[in-house]
Amino acid sequence: ALFNLPLQLAHPLPDCVGARCCRSRAQLQNARNPAFLRSLLSRALTMAPLVGYLFSNAHAQTQRGVQDRAGALYFILTTQIMASSSSMRVFLAERSAVEHEQRLQLYGVLPYFVARSFAETYLHLVAAMLFGLLCHALLGLSSATLPFVLVVALVTLVAEAYVVFIGALVPNEKVSVIISPVFLALMMASGGFFSNTGEHPPLLKAFNAMNMYKHGFAALAKLEFVGLGVSCEPSELIGPPPLNSAQRFLLRLLRVPLGEARCPIKSGEQLLVRLNLGDESLEHNLLALSGLYSCYRILAYMALRRRFRSPLSPSAR
Repeated sequence: ALFNLPLQLAHPLPDCVGARCCRSRAQLQNARNPAFLRSLLSRALTMAPLVGYLFSNAHAQTQRGVQDRAGALYFILTTQIMASSSSMRVFLAERSAVEHEQRLQLYGVLPYFVARSFAETYLHLVAAMLFGLLCHALLGLSSATLPFVLVVALVTLVAEAYVVFIGALVPNEKVSVIISPVFLALMMASGGFFSNTGEHPPLLKAFNAMNMYKHGFAALAKLEFVGLGVSCEPSELIGPPPLNSAQRFLLRLLRVPLGEARCPIKSGEQLLVRLNLGDESLEHNLLALSGLYSCYRILAYMALRRRFRSPLSPSAR
């Protein structure tokens, strides 16, 4: 009934009261739409076995196994980041109603932003942790389970904050579905799996400083590959081809040195160097992700505050 008041209030409600009212409305909307939570959980329960099937060789500590393991980590990130796009409609779906309530000065922008932007966060968090836990178990990864799940959850929160910011910034949903994928595709292409970050031009290196893919992939890769020993199947060795005894005798007679076949990658640290992911510490990547989350939330609030600012609602704050 509070949101149907016909008269404009002399002063907006206190922030704590406005936040509780907005939170109650958001929770009521979630309760009326349980399909959203079911879809998040269904996606986690469906995609995790698919990841385990696609990268079924990721547990092997061979050259092909390491390749599958790196691909699985990047695919897990991509799945979670793309799934967060559903949060883009958080501020778009009810914009006209909230603009009307802002003109009535029922509450400020800040309590509405805090209550509404976090209304679905815990749902994404639960689904992300379930997905990360299942993927870790099904892939047989060597990293500790809890840090792995927490990094997947943190990247999911950063992705959700990004799409919420886009939703608060753009005028309508049609614009959002054009802008958001462009930057996500650029982040994905330059995140360190498809192209080596060490070979990027200076502008792209600067862009990667705020790339959730890059920091998320680097964090998961460090958890997984530091301390990992890598072996070789006979077909994975590089160097001279196998020689018979006569060929070896002839080469020794001609005093030609015999090269030895070797493994391309012998340790997880060597793979990190090859992917150019070893320059920064794990703590740096986690701090970067946390900073990105905070920045996207602040930018989303500023964009929403600017959008609701009008001569009819001078008290927006």
